[in-house]
Amino acid sequence: MSSSEELIELVKKLKRERSFIVAEQKHIQEQFTQLLKLAEQVQHRQWITSHQRSILSSLIYPNRSDMNLQAKSALQYIQLLDKINFIDSHKYFHYLQDLPYLRFLTFLRQQPTLVALCLAQLEKNESFSSNTLIPIFISAIYNHCLYYEDELYLLELLRSLIDIQLKSESNPRIALQRSSCSFKIVFDAFLTSSQACKLFLTAALHEPIMQLLMDDECFYDINPDISLNRLSKSERLKRFGQPGSRDHLEVVQKYRHAILTKLFTLTCAFVDSFRNAMDFFPTSLSFLISQIFLILSKSSELSSREIRYLCCDIIMTLFIGPAICEPEKHGIIADIPISTIARHNLNQIATILQTLAMSNETESRTKDLYSKFKEN
Repeated sequence: MSSSEELIELVKKLKRERSFIVAEQKHIQEQFTQLLKLAEQVQHRQWITSHQRSILSSLIYPNRSDMNLQAKSALQYIQLLDKINFIDSHKYFHYLQDLPYLRFLTFLRQQPTLVALCLAQLEKNESFSSNTLIPIFISAIYNHCLYYEDELYLLELLRSLIDIQLKSESNPRIALQRSSCSFKIVFDAFLTSSQACKLFLTAALHEPIMQLLMDDECFYDINPDISLNRLSKSERLKRFGQPGSRDHLEVVQKYRHAILTKLFTLTCAFVDSFRNAMDFFPTSLSFLISQIFLILSKSSELSSREIRYLCCDIIMTLFIGPAICEPEKHGIIADIPISTIARHNLNQIATILQTLAMSNETESRTKDLYSKFKEN
């Protein structure tokens, strides 16, 4: 083959390669455009889901929410959410107006310490509702932790709130009980958005919660005397006989023992499930708890024991407990109705686990139950 033929063949080969590269570039561009559209749809769905979660929480526990929604108005609100039409900011504002907003939000997103200072000051201003404004703030800036970078910024925000807010409190556990506590609200937003937290809660709680939901024919009270008082006089007479009779006390004791044994069995199922799921415990939450311990140990007047109680309280009261009491909000179960009895029993299990974890002193009326755990 002559040199001219080789040159022609090379040109043809380069043209074919160029055509292939152009086609691949076009295909990659199309795939990227499609990916952006899907990401945008996920962001929209995440925003709607967060509002649906708030509605659900307000219906389950109306006294804990500022929304005060009734079932009818909640249904109307959900229908409005499904019909929402999202508009890009650059289409609503002029480009020259839109750019400063984008720069400002980007700056705030990259300055979690500054955001923490703002939230701490916002909490002190009684004219604003922290429970309403902070979730909007988190949604606008950190996008419900949809991306890994957002989760890192939110963790840094929580760390800054520990340093700014909890460190200055003489009793941080009491501060966390306030509904307007900035750390508590941001922490809840983080937990409900973090995929790692959802994975752990589902792995740890799905099976024992389903087991409890299948057994919702009776109220299981930590104090069995309350269970007795739930029965009418005629029911008590039918079940236990005439008060003061020979068999009455024995039958009542058997009834009390049956309730305590059932609570003990259910709680053990939860404990075993937690042990089996510990490999899934979120590293982000471990980091946050370790930061609480380190920051408060260095700069707080609290003892190591008190700080450990605080860390345990955060895990049990703000993470584990709410997930047990509201499994549908955290995605642990889906499309399964929870009866009033089952909801009560879930609350009882959450209380027992918290008491065991905190090693709290128990009342004399509940010592029969907690003594079972000490024996085992």
